[in-house]
Amino acid sequence: MKGRGLEATIVRILREARASKHRRLIVAEGSKAEWVAARCVDAFKAVNKSKPSVLFTYYGGGEARSRVRFLDELDRGSVGSLKFVPYEETESVMGQTFNILVMDVSENMRPNDLGRLVETVSGGGVIVMLTPSLDDIVSGVKAFHRRLVVHPYREEDLRHLFERRLVRKLMEHEGIWVLRPPEVRYGKPLPVKTPRRLRPKVPRKTRFPKKLYKVAATEDQVRALQKLETLLEGGRRVVVITANRGRGKSAILGVASAGFVRAGVRDIVVTAPSKANVSTLFEFAAKSLRRMGLEAEVKGSAIRSGDAEIRFVSPYKALSERPQILIVDEAAGIPVPMLHAMLKTSSKAVFSSTIHGYEGIGRGFGLRFMSTLRSMKKIALEEVELREPIRYAPGDPIERWLYDALLLDAEPPEFDEEEAGSLEPGACEYFRPDLEEWFTSRDDMLRQFIGTYVLAHYRNRPDDLAILGDAPHHSARVLLTPSGKVVVALHVADEGRVSEEDLRETLAGRPPSGNLVPLCVVRHYPNLLEFAHLRGLRVVRIATNPEMMRRGFGSHILGKLCEEAEEAGLDWVGAGFGGSPELLRFWTRNGFIPIHISPGRNPTSGEFSVVVVKPITRRAEEIVLKVNLEFRTRLVEALCDPYYTLEPEVAYHLLRGWGEHDEPLNLTESQVHRLMAYAKGTMTYEGASDSIKGLLRKHFLSSGEHRMPLSEKAETALISRCLQARSWSTAAKGLRLPRYKLIDLVRDTVRSMVEFYIQPRG
Repeated sequence: MKGRGLEATIVRILREARASKHRRLIVAEGSKAEWVAARCVDAFKAVNKSKPSVLFTYYGGGEARSRVRFLDELDRGSVGSLKFVPYEETESVMGQTFNILVMDVSENMRPNDLGRLVETVSGGGVIVMLTPSLDDIVSGVKAFHRRLVVHPYREEDLRHLFERRLVRKLMEHEGIWVLRPPEVRYGKPLPVKTPRRLRPKVPRKTRFPKKLYKVAATEDQVRALQKLETLLEGGRRVVVITANRGRGKSAILGVASAGFVRAGVRDIVVTAPSKANVSTLFEFAAKSLRRMGLEAEVKGSAIRSGDAEIRFVSPYKALSERPQILIVDEAAGIPVPMLHAMLKTSSKAVFSSTIHGYEGIGRGFGLRFMSTLRSMKKIALEEVELREPIRYAPGDPIERWLYDALLLDAEPPEFDEEEAGSLEPGACEYFRPDLEEWFTSRDDMLRQFIGTYVLAHYRNRPDDLAILGDAPHHSARVLLTPSGKVVVALHVADEGRVSEEDLRETLAGRPPSGNLVPLCVVRHYPNLLEFAHLRGLRVVRIATNPEMMRRGFGSHILGKLCEEAEEAGLDWVGAGFGGSPELLRFWTRNGFIPIHISPGRNPTSGEFSVVVVKPITRRAEEIVLKVNLEFRTRLVEALCDPYYTLEPEVAYHLLRGWGEHDEPLNLTESQVHRLMAYAKGTMTYEGASDSIKGLLRKHFLSSGEHRMPLSEKAETALISRCLQARSWSTAAKGLRLPRYKLIDLVRDTVRSMVEFYIQPRG
């Protein structure tokens, strides 16, 4: 087909998109790919009688070759607006809408970018992917892949399973064309059914000004505004809004925020996993305030309107706020325990969550958070789901392709009542799947795995799918029911055998990607470099179907993984995760020993990251026990400084004793005398605090038969009051104890410890 024929095809594609108010995807191959993108701009202008807004994304600096070639081919007079944004900065365009998206994937194709950017295109628009060829997508080594290659693997070991599946999905779905000038390699016209979208009706009675209701683009948004109005009524109230991406939930939250201000609310706190998540909310809040003739002064992360303020804070900081109304956007990206804590910060709250989208599935939010919320009788709960898309008409073929290709709508298997009630871990099969088979021909099993994987975790991205499919050192394990359903999904990475170059880079403060556990040891315990040469498996994710949680399935698959590691001659199994008491209890109960805690909290989860290791070989055990003793030594000394806010329940699990070690009691004669006096009740705590800390140091650093058995309650009290140096009142409140009971508990426990560690044992 000649060039003019190809131009006619592009015009036909754009006419199809305009008539259906859907989008189209064009894969432009070869050296004339930028010519195809430029002709899409011309075709859009001809078909729509208007100049398109264009977003061009690329990898590398401003002199990227594709950018230069596109500008050479482009008729600048055909463009309404044109933005060039490198992939590293594409979060800045979230919430914006474009007619045409041009994605240069010749140098890099990160799944996160694909999931994020495709949804910025409106109905009638087109996405153009620039690539040398489909073969290059399948087998080319991009910047994304290079980060997946760790020693001793090489680039030729990359599997490219994600890309093979992606290209297969390009060929399976409608609305997608592959053009290689002067030819059409793939594509077929779609029958067009022109949709009718009526303007939503404004309710007769509203508490928000009717001007705000006129902003709503769908009936769903109108219903959401009506639900949000209920927060202006008395009592404790919560509104939950759920939607797939592109349904306008963030926009309607912004409109409602302006309505709250108009109704007299003066302090609105907005939180989300990242500030970029709420850019649309703040944009619509400012516009809506001005629409009502109110001031909207935007300063940093806040909008001021008279004496009212709408302000963004991180999820962890939101826990200490007491706003009149709390708005939590993208709530599925925040740990459920933190969401529960947020319920206590305000009597009026909104929780908004994406169900399916590049942020990850929101069903975990629904199952684990909503079930609790619905059971709280003192809260008036309103729920609304937004179904109709805003940017394009329902039934958009590119949305179907995107959700399928990135498994954004993957769901875990369902269990009938009998299966869920009677299944035991021992009846399940421990299985290592053939990932090539899963990615190329077993979509059903891959969907089960990913559905389970994302359901149990609050933070997921399409990159996770590509890492599993492409990285040569990553693999999967599953626990399958007798009927073949996934109960537990396990994602693991081979680690160890660190190269000398990587060791030097790590010791110089420049740790390369990969080898999380070995390089953690290298950075913090450089005297134990031998560990970096041992081999192990790191658990990247472990996810149990929520219907089967707390029944031993997770522990069972970990046991099987450790057995596999031992049979393969590996030295250790490890993991890194957000250190909540529940997770630490799970890992330590399964024999995993803490070796590291991050210096600060994760700004989204509010948790300190923890690394744990279970040694398999004797040599690994010797090193890990040395590391753990050093780790506990550092933690005991740091609890009153960087870890002053660490939950005492977390510190309790981190300070458990491992192996056999008798820590010396380094107290002077005077300190021992004052310690004995405190134990007898003849001296105050303050008079003997230094002696008590010395005693606790011996206790928490000793292990095995050399450590006195104490209850979790007693050790947690000692950690909070004595090692973290919290006041009696603060420690008592945190432990949910009356102050006098904490005073008695500490003295009684110290008295028992004096008898065990100092006085002769009979």
